[in-house]
Amino acid sequence: MKVQLLRARRVLTMSEQGDAEAVAVLGDKILAVGSLDDIRSQFPRAQETDFGSGVILPGFNDPHMHPARAAEYHIHAHLDPETVHSLDQLMDVMRKAAARTPAGKLVRGVRYDDVRATQGRLIDRDDLDRVSTDHPVLVTHFTGHIGIANSRALEMFGIADNSEPPSGGSYGRDESGRLNGILYGSGIQSLLPRLPEPDIEEKLKGLRALQQEFHAAGLTSVTDAIATPSILELFQEAERRGELSLRMGLLIWHTFYDHARSLGMHTGFGSDRLKWLAVKAVLDGAMSSATALLEEPYEGTDNVGKLVMTVEELDALVQRVQANGDRMAVHANGDKAISILLDAYEKAQALTPKAGLRHRVEHASLVTDELVERIRKLDAMVVPIMSYIPFHGDKLRRLFGNERAKRMVACRSFLDAGITVAGSSDYGACPYPPLYAMQAALTRRDNEGELVGVEQCITIEEALEMYTVNAAIVCGEEHLKGSIVPGLLADFVVLAQDPREVAADEVAAIPVLSTWVGGECVWTA
Repeated sequence: MKVQLLRARRVLTMSEQGDAEAVAVLGDKILAVGSLDDIRSQFPRAQETDFGSGVILPGFNDPHMHPARAAEYHIHAHLDPETVHSLDQLMDVMRKAAARTPAGKLVRGVRYDDVRATQGRLIDRDDLDRVSTDHPVLVTHFTGHIGIANSRALEMFGIADNSEPPSGGSYGRDESGRLNGILYGSGIQSLLPRLPEPDIEEKLKGLRALQQEFHAAGLTSVTDAIATPSILELFQEAERRGELSLRMGLLIWHTFYDHARSLGMHTGFGSDRLKWLAVKAVLDGAMSSATALLEEPYEGTDNVGKLVMTVEELDALVQRVQANGDRMAVHANGDKAISILLDAYEKAQALTPKAGLRHRVEHASLVTDELVERIRKLDAMVVPIMSYIPFHGDKLRRLFGNERAKRMVACRSFLDAGITVAGSSDYGACPYPPLYAMQAALTRRDNEGELVGVEQCITIEEALEMYTVNAAIVCGEEHLKGSIVPGLLADFVVLAQDPREVAADEVAAIPVLSTWVGGECVWTA
C-alpha cells in the first residue's frame, strides 16, 4: 500500500495544530500532517497530488438531513422550490408524471413549497383531481409536515369525511366541512410507511445520483434523520455493493427502537461507513408551515402550533432510551416544544443518571435565554438548520415578527453559552450545500435581502467548526473525523479559496475542486 501525499496552498486542520501545507495518507487514514518539506522527508516515495492554490479542509458533515427521501426525488415528480414557481408549472409537472404512470397507480409529487409555487395558498384535492381522476395523487410539502391528496388518494388511504385523524394530526376541511385533501402532522406522516415502495434498483439509482450532488458540495458524511427498516435496507445494500461513497449516520425512528434493541443494536452500532447514532422522534411541526409549538401565537393569529406526540409518550420514550444508555435526537422547533423536550431530558437524567450521554435537540429554531441555559446545564447538543434564514427568512419575519427573529437559529447564543452546536440543512427542507449555510450564518440575510436577527451572526471560523469538528461531536464520532490529524479518517474537501479570506457574502460561491472519502477521490470538478 503506497503512501499518498496531498499538498495545497494551505491545509485547515481544524485542530490545535493550526494550518499546514501537506497531508500524508495511508489507506483510509491520515498518517501525518505538517509542512511540505517535513512530510516529504518522512515519506520520500509517496505519491504526490498537488492542489496548487487550493485549500484542503476536513470533509463537510451534515448531521441532520433526509438522503433516502431525497434519493427518491430522482424517482417521483420533483416540485423543486427553485424551479416550480406557479400553479401552472406545478400542474404541468404532476400531469406529466401521471401520463407516465399506469392508471390506478400512485403519483407522488415531492418537495412542494406553497409560498414559492402557489403564492402562499396550499393546493387542495380539487387541484389534484384536475391532475388525474384515474390515479391516486399525493403531494408532500418540503417540510414533511403537510401532505395533499386527491379524491382517489383519500379513498386509497380510507380517509372519509367522518374519519378521525390520528393523534398529533389533523385533516383540512372546506367551509362546508368537506375534506379538502390537506393532511397535517401525523395525518400525513402516519401514511408515509404505507406508501408503495419504489424498486430497490430505482432507489439505488437515485442514491448514486444524490451522492454525487452531495460530494460536489464537499459533503463526505451525512445523517439520515428518520431511519426506518426500508431506509436501512437501502443503505445496507449500497454498502454491500460498494456504492455507499458517503459515510452515513442513522437516527433510528423511535417506533423501531425496541425491535432494534432486541437485535443487539445500540448507539454507535455499525461501521465507519454506516452507523446508528441516536434515536429519533418528532415533537412538533415546522416553523415555515406555522405548526411548530410556540409559547405565544404566530403573528396576527391565535395559532400556537401543535404537538405531534403527547408529553406522556415522549417521557416514556426518553426514559427508556436513557436507561439503555442510548442517545436521543428529538425534533423540537418552537420554544414551547423545546421546553417540553428539556423537561423530558431532565426527568430521565434524574431517574437514571448517565454521565456523558449528551442528548440532541434537533432544530431548536426559537429559543429564549432560559432555554439556552437549560440546554447548557443538561450538556445537551443542538443541531439547527443553518440555511433557514436565506431560504425562508421572509416567512419567518411574517410569522414571528422582528423581535422573535432575534432568537431564531440562535447560533451566537448557543456558542456564547458553551453549547456544542453543529450545522445542518434538514434537506429537503432547505438547501444542502454547507458553504451556502455557512454564508447564511455569517450574514443572516434572507431571500428578500433583509437582515434577520443579526444579533445571532457568527464568524467563519465558528461556521467551519459547525460542519466539521462539531458535526463529528454531535454524531459521537470525533475520534474518527472532523479534523485533519493523524489517525483520523482521510476525508477531505478541497476548495479553490480559503473561506477565511473571502467576504462573508461570497462564501457560498467558493468552488469545490474535489472531495475525498477514505483517501479516495469521489468527486472532482
